[in-house]
Amino acid sequence: MHLLTTSSATLDDIVEAVDLGQPPGDIAVLSFVDSDLSGLAAAWEAECDGLPSVRLAHLRELRHPMSVDLWIDRVGAHAKVILIRLLGGLDWWTYGVERLSTLARERGLALAVLPGEDRDDPRLAAASTLPSAELDVLLRYFREGGRENLRALLRRLARHAGSNLKVSAPQVVPRFAGYLPREGAIDVERFVSVAPTIPIIFYRAMLLAADTAPVDALCEALTARGIEIARITLHVGLGTFAPLRVERLDQVRLHRERYTLSAVAADALNRAVREGRRIVAAGTTVVRTLEHCALTAGASELSAHSGETDIFISPGFPFRMVGALLTNFHLPQSSLLMLVSAFAGREHTLAAYRHAIQQQYRFFSYGDCMFIA
Repeated sequence: MHLLTTSSATLDDIVEAVDLGQPPGDIAVLSFVDSDLSGLAAAWEAECDGLPSVRLAHLRELRHPMSVDLWIDRVGAHAKVILIRLLGGLDWWTYGVERLSTLARERGLALAVLPGEDRDDPRLAAASTLPSAELDVLLRYFREGGRENLRALLRRLARHAGSNLKVSAPQVVPRFAGYLPREGAIDVERFVSVAPTIPIIFYRAMLLAADTAPVDALCEALTARGIEIARITLHVGLGTFAPLRVERLDQVRLHRERYTLSAVAADALNRAVREGRRIVAAGTTVVRTLEHCALTAGASELSAHSGETDIFISPGFPFRMVGALLTNFHLPQSSLLMLVSAFAGREHTLAAYRHAIQQQYRFFSYGDCMFIA
């Protein structure tokens, strides 16, 4: 199975060239966004009988120029359609974009270079060979997300590769919503209840990538114990993943991340605080959002609102809202690892990572998880 090729290397290891050993395919998708690749892999499983061959690769593993050259020689040069999703704009993968842009023009390939976040970079459209209107449509499939949109995206890319498939337009997925395992995104007002409620806050990216199985399993386990659940989705930005490149912590400036706190969620969180119950955050971005909201509220209770946060949490931070944390094992030199160290303590964090390495745990966004209390 060569649909999605990954390696076990860390970001520090990839200063050296790697060969993914991926065979050629008609459609090639490269992305820095884990949810893009896992979502497209799930969509391909549902559509594979009617699609041309598809190859997916993570740009984290193609940072070295020689790695780029090897991949282009083995995969890119043989593809009919190439789609690239970049976090941080052109500057994060300039060499690869320039090589593929030249190749696409020389060989008449369909090339789409798209931003991986809400901030557009006009240089990406200039590097593409598809018209701007088509780039906008392809980007909408990603930004709306969800399995059905990603299935439609693969069918649309297949048309550029010569297939004659019916394609639906991008379908709107709510920017903020509640969630039920058998229904998907729903109106949050359906969660209004006088019963005890646990807010499970998770990344919107998990919904967009059709990767809610862990959330579904947690919901089922809690429901089996008679606990009602409130679910909230959040945005995640480049600041979550970008490595820290400063000499002193007081120089850190993170990208802003957008969030929305509904009246239902605020009420559930306020009741938990009043009743002395522990709030468990599912993910480091959730910690940043809740602690930002707590700082903004001051001595008052939380209230419904939307906003942005660039809060940087490092050792010594006084946590006011979160009492426990579910999170994966993060990249070195990241603000996320700093946040975990602030919450668990540096020595406990290093001990946990040593154990994870010894036991060959999976790292990064879709790897193994740890519970920190």
